[in-house]
Amino acid sequence: MNDAGVRVLQLHTPAQIRAELLQLGADSSVDEKLARAEFALVKIERASLTLARLLYQELVMEGGQVVTAPRLAHTGAGETAVLLCATRYQFHHLVVRLRWQPSEELQWLADQIEGALDAWVSPPPALELGGVRFDWQRTYVMGILNVTPDSFSGDALMQPGDDAAQWTARALERARAHIAAGADLLDVGGESTRPGATPIDAETELQRVLPVLRALCQETRVPLSIDTSKAQVADAALALGVSLVNDVTGLQGDADMARVIAAHHAAVVIAHNGKPDSRTHDFLSAMLDDLRARVERAAAAGIDAARILIDPGLGFGKTTAQNLEILNRLGEFRALGCPLLIGPSRKGFLRKATGALADELDAGTAAAVTLGIARGAHMVRVHDVAAMTRVVKMTDAILDVAAAR
Repeated sequence: MNDAGVRVLQLHTPAQIRAELLQLGADSSVDEKLARAEFALVKIERASLTLARLLYQELVMEGGQVVTAPRLAHTGAGETAVLLCATRYQFHHLVVRLRWQPSEELQWLADQIEGALDAWVSPPPALELGGVRFDWQRTYVMGILNVTPDSFSGDALMQPGDDAAQWTARALERARAHIAAGADLLDVGGESTRPGATPIDAETELQRVLPVLRALCQETRVPLSIDTSKAQVADAALALGVSLVNDVTGLQGDADMARVIAAHHAAVVIAHNGKPDSRTHDFLSAMLDDLRARVERAAAAGIDAARILIDPGLGFGKTTAQNLEILNRLGEFRALGCPLLIGPSRKGFLRKATGALADELDAGTAAAVTLGIARGAHMVRVHDVAAMTRVVKMTDAILDVAAAR
């Protein structure tokens, strides 16, 4: 018997599927064939029983599958989660059928389904920071500058007895090394976020970071980010020419933060900080709901939606298992339509997951960065820029991210 050469293909992106179709000699209808080959699982967390029944009827008619709880067969005013299993082609026809219906709810749902699927396969809108265009066609590297005496990662730039000139010189040296190693932007922070760190006031934080930011603005054209949860610090930094506010509280730490960012027309990283809502067994769903609400509040405060990045907050209030699951399912956060930033670098969950010592976490960081990129990260925030830039370039090369996105 001849060997048929049967195998199951591992094609993870539309670009990879397209390449396979073209290799087989697909004709001019390759886009339609691509849509028929792309399979997606779309979950609607909360749907009325009436809506669930309608989705079942419409998608099954297109050849897709709909999975719900058994109570779908019952009448009533309750809600259920709905899992839609279909190709992109079938989803397209479902969206068309929903838009035929004379219902604002169904028009809105059609937009939500289409938007989530588009965000899954397409890069976010390009973003300009400090005169540099970030088009998300590759993975970008954010280098960390901790202008603190107590960084959890052992890279604190302040030492006992230092004056501002000394820690500024040390920060500039580190910044030059980051830039030479390939950092796309620098994130300057003046307050440690390690567990148990002593909080500092805005004045102390400003005394630490402003000399460094002034020196960096004069010396480099690499975009700068300020890592702060205080509106006063963000305001002063943005006035100097900083382009991005990296707020680990997700705009929850200071009521004036969103207003300040909007006034400067700046960009912002909105992080998820804290334990995911324990009222649901699906913590990722709770995180997405929380982040979606924060993005909407930021936009309502005047921040351009195209200037919002999302950070799922690895290490901030999550268990080791939750951090690992966030990394493994990172692409689900792309439904928010924002670029995804991850910061696994030297975090405690790496030590707990591997048993490594506190000064042996760079290998774990590299693994987390690699998988994070494969799962959809657009930017990584790291301490060891030289090593992680090589990791990023190699991962992008394997995935052929430029073509896939």
